[in-house]
Amino acid sequence: MDNSFFTFIEQLEALAFFAGFPLMFAFVLVLTGKKQRKPSAPVSLLIKSLPVAYALIGTLFAGLQISNLYPGFSANEIQAFFNGHWSRIWGLSAIIFWIPHFRRNPYWSLLHSMVFFFLFIKDLSGGNTDIIRNNMKVYTDSLILNVVTLLSVFVFYILYGRITSADKIKTNN
Repeated sequence: MDNSFFTFIEQLEALAFFAGFPLMFAFVLVLTGKKQRKPSAPVSLLIKSLPVAYALIGTLFAGLQISNLYPGFSANEIQAFFNGHWSRIWGLSAIIFWIPHFRRNPYWSLLHSMVFFFLFIKDLSGGNTDIIRNNMKVYTDSLILNVVTLLSVFVFYILYGRITSADKIKTNN
């Protein structure tokens, strides 16, 4: 089989994880707005959740890549798995947002994900109706995955904040 088919499948995998993040990021910025000088606690918590959600998406992508690599873990197979596959390497680099320095600015995660968004736009301009229909389905799935991940991280932050504040109240009494 031609290598371009496998490259296309690899790009669809990356699109399924990362392409929906820029739209979700824009939606969160529109939702939160910049009307206030100091944003409220839930608004700042939602913005703080963006890079963590992106890191979680990167971790899920890494899990998929590890499961694809599972039958053989030899050094030669791992090298062949990543040789010339820039979208895999770029997608796996999303786990760098677990490091607090990189998640300090949420716009860095947006810039990182724009590579996959531009890849999605490039595929839309191709003109083939079947490919466009397929990419729109993958993009919708990516958007749903990113929204669910962001909401999960946001709920986790809220629950963690309530638990730690309840512990502080108990220790003060």
